Amino acid sequence: MDTPSGRLDLKHRSNVMNYLPRVVTQLAFFAHTGELREDDDFFDRSTVGKTYRIKRISTFHSELEEI
Repeated sequence: MDTPSGRLDLKHRSNVMNYLPRVVTQLAFFAHTGELREDDDFFDRSTVGKTYRIKRISTFHSELEEI
């Protein structure tokens, strides 16, 4: 699913983000700050295995950083 929270108001974004984990057994979610803010708390944190940030090193080099 590409940009499941893009162009949605906060209420609908919250509805989508709370619904997704209930209908799948695994979920990998990639978002940028235009879709979700770091302080958005849509997922039950007890169900989140790991969280990463993509750290840009250079134009052609990025690294995953566990947060």
